[in-house]
Amino acid sequence: MDYAEATQLLGALTPAQRNTLEEAHDRYYCFAGISSFDAESDRQAEADRGTFAHLLFPPGPGGIPSISQERAAEFMAAVTGFPVAWCRAWDEYSFCELHGVDYAEQATMNGGVL
Repeated sequence: MDYAEATQLLGALTPAQRNTLEEAHDRYYCFAGISSFDAESDRQAEADRGTFAHLLFPPGPGGIPSISQERAAEFMAAVTGFPVAWCRAWDEYSFCELHGVDYAEQATMNGGVL
């Protein structure tokens, strides 16, 4: 899914649904060890690591957390009950908004890896 497809899909959702996706995405980043917002999110992340251990990637070199677009979408779908396609769309949208390029473009710039 590219940015245009993601924004089209997300445009059909309600503001409340988009807010839920944003919260689930933030929750995934805490779960994966990328972010930490507060003590409550840290407690939730610890609980999620027990419940969704199969969606964690082992840390990369130097203990750097690793993430996956597919696992992010699967995690988000599990915690929201929303379709995986909506979750993939939010992940793509969020990545593009943050980095200015989509996943495929970023991988190309990095020699095939993210």
